[in-house]
Amino acid sequence: MGKQDILKRLHLYKKEVADEYKISKIGIFGSTARGKVVQRFQTISKPNDFIDTSAGVEKMDAICMMLIVIGESLKKLDKVTANKLLSKYPEVDWKEAKGIV
Repeated sequence: MGKQDILKRLHLYKKEVADEYKISKIGIFGSTARGKVVQRFQTISKPNDFIDTSAGVEKMDAICMMLIVIGESLKKLDKVTANKLLSKYPEVDWKEAKGIV
């Protein structure tokens, strides 16, 4: 899925929930917005690539930090929407996504 596909989905989603959750802006940020994700991981082709070099370990550390940020953001989103938004998507294991499991 490319940047434009992600933006289309976000804008469609915003139309669905903007009024209910007071969303005024929605978008992508960081590496995804700059199109750097694929470029950054061209050197990674197997799991050991994350542990065999210091550059690989740094990439793994960065991924771990981003997962923590995503989990914390989901917790905050759930709180500000009074547990209503995430519950609309029961097919997603939100507890695992938030890192609670």
